[in-house]
Amino acid sequence: MTYYENKEEQQYLLLLKDIIDNGDIRQTRNAKTYSVFGKRLEFDLSNGFPLLTTKKVFVRGIIEELLFFLNGYTFTKILEDKKVMIWHDNTTNEFIKNNNKNLVEYDMGPMYGFQWRHYGDKYEGYNKEYTGGIDQLKNVVELLLQDPYSRRILMTTYNVSQVDEGVLYPCHGLTVQFYVEKNNRISLQMYQRSSDSILGLPFNIASYAVLLHIIVKCVNDNVERTHKEDYNVGKLIIVLGDTHIYEEHLEVAKIQINRMNETYKFPEIKINKKIQSVKNMTDLLVEDFEIQNYVSHPVLKCKMFA
Repeated sequence: MTYYENKEEQQYLLLLKDIIDNGDIRQTRNAKTYSVFGKRLEFDLSNGFPLLTTKKVFVRGIIEELLFFLNGYTFTKILEDKKVMIWHDNTTNEFIKNNNKNLVEYDMGPMYGFQWRHYGDKYEGYNKEYTGGIDQLKNVVELLLQDPYSRRILMTTYNVSQVDEGVLYPCHGLTVQFYVEKNNRISLQMYQRSSDSILGLPFNIASYAVLLHIIVKCVNDNVERTHKEDYNVGKLIIVLGDTHIYEEHLEVAKIQINRMNETYKFPEIKINKKIQSVKNMTDLLVEDFEIQNYVSHPVLKCKMFA
């Protein structure tokens, strides 16, 4: 397969190089890091689905986790039963006990999806049937349908009154804002307070790209649609706070950086199911997503720091 000068992936690789060359060395909660602050990545989704090609990325796990969030779930055994282990180390009995959390094994607490679907509701464990709180996801879709030029089309994973109840503070999605451009494109900007730039950031890039595809399709397919022309996906913009590489990940980072001129073209993503409402959105399965023409270098394995 012929290499392709993928400037959008190269910006990510240049970010890794910047962290290594210029980052502050810090001893943090869980390990030593090289860290920079206040960085920005931008992807035009009309150029393809931003799944990194300088290493193989676990796209099924990314989609499964996003669908888990969209449903408002917090019981990570749901993911583990699907062989998606990304939350395992943060939801063991040992981790929960060591961090003095009032949770049981596999319960992540009121994080991510709970805040998207039930913001402000009292959290009483993963096994309660929640119906209260603010459904931020529903509000986003309704505003895009009814008031697409609103400056208030946003949602957040950060509820300051509940951040201590989760197994972690939310790293990403502290603000997720949507913007409708005059050419009928919907763009998304996300603020991320903390970025594990080797393991986490590639997931976050792809996850918010999938989210934008889902939102745009839901608005286009919606039974309450009034706009005449379909919307298209626009830009994904990610603004990063503490942007770090764990010291133990440096060698893997250097392998990726050395592939700067060995990138491939991003793949395409297709959703093969109508999404006529937010309820339909929560009925999606990973099998409804088709990743086309994904070519990458092999997997690069490294340790996850809980």
